Amino acid sequence: FKGGSEAAYRANIGAIRQAADGAIRKAA
Repeated sequence: FKGGSEAAYRANIGAIRQAADGAIRKAA
């Protein structure tokens, strides 16, 4: 369970970073 939770956490962080990167590119 802990391993799956970590995988989901990493995937969520990746999605947030992608969204933030897209927002930065649009603002730039």
